[in-house]
Amino acid sequence: FTFLDIGPAIFGGLLLAVTGGIAWYWKTHNENLEAKLLRKLIDESNQAQDQHLVERARNLAGEGHHNYASTLGSFVERKKQVEEAIHAEFRKRPESGVPDSVQEIEKLIDTLVFGVADQLDRLGEIDLKLHKPKFPLSDSQREHLSAARSDISDRVHEAWETLEDTWENLGSLIDPTIGLAAEDSSHATLDQAIVRLRHEQELAGRVQERMANEWADAFGDPLLNRDEPPLESE
Repeated sequence: FTFLDIGPAIFGGLLLAVTGGIAWYWKTHNENLEAKLLRKLIDESNQAQDQHLVERARNLAGEGHHNYASTLGSFVERKKQVEEAIHAEFRKRPESGVPDSVQEIEKLIDTLVFGVADQLDRLGEIDLKLHKPKFPLSDSQREHLSAARSDISDRVHEAWETLEDTWENLGSLIDPTIGLAAEDSSHATLDQAIVRLRHEQELAGRVQERMANEWADAFGDPLLNRDEPPLESE
């Protein structure tokens, strides 16, 4: 106290202020550090998932199912784009973190793409059974396999449409209020046409009024100068 030349009360207040400041700093620092570590773990997890899916696509291609490999590659590419867009958006505001609803969307996309990979593997197995059977197939067996193949193909197509819809509407899913506050309701072409038409109408009205006035000045009121019937001769 003597060294600082302050009283015990003031010293206690300073001590509380400094302690509170340090605690606030480390709390904020730790939150940012945890957010960075979490993003790093998520990025690494996503990379591992993508690598695993790419290996599965290579296996499909190696077994001669090139179309299925290409299909899975398209799903993986779109999955990466969605994830990169999500995390790029929230890197701009790391203090807010990724909301649970957005994390749930990312988890559902992971589930969808891995489910598609499983279905494409099944399609490959069915194609081998249909086209290169180890044992002769009866008509009912072939019909059953063909029906299963059709159902699986429809499911994969539906999954792709769902993924595409998610990608196209990602902005609204991340922030449902996006674009509402600054919605642009103008329409330049329409607004210009309205202005021009109103101008033309006003101009036509002024011309009509001027012509009516000039007609009255030159010839008088047409109602007062109607032709009188001829007088009978005496």
